[in-house]
Amino acid sequence: MKPEGDNYTLLDIQVGKHFNLSDFTCKCGCGEVMYTPTLVSKLDDLADHFRQDVIVTSGFRCNRHNKFVGGVKDSAHLTGQAVDFVVRGVSPAKVVQYLADWDGGLGEYTRHVHIDVGVKKRWKGSYG
Repeated sequence: MKPEGDNYTLLDIQVGKHFNLSDFTCKCGCGEVMYTPTLVSKLDDLADHFRQDVIVTSGFRCNRHNKFVGGVKDSAHLTGQAVDFVVRGVSPAKVVQYLADWDGGLGEYTRHVHIDVGVKKRWKGSYG
């Protein structure tokens, strides 16, 4: 769906029911973008299930930004295969409980959730 007015850009292109390319663009301002449709689909599912906005706090990261935020060298964020997010008004613990059958990586942090399309593993982090 094209936004109203003349300020339409490629980043406004919808890649899911609730998401645009801008949601998966590196946060450093470099303009690089990459995403995995499986992740977008799961985020759409979460928005529909909880009937709340899902905010991507970290999608794709360029190498420079990944280093800046302390990401691991082989982070799935570098290839658009990971996303950190919050569901407005829903605790990370409740989101992780709903995602119990997720077939990739699933991390619960204090303020956000991480999912990726890598090997199925679970962890609880202490930061973020």
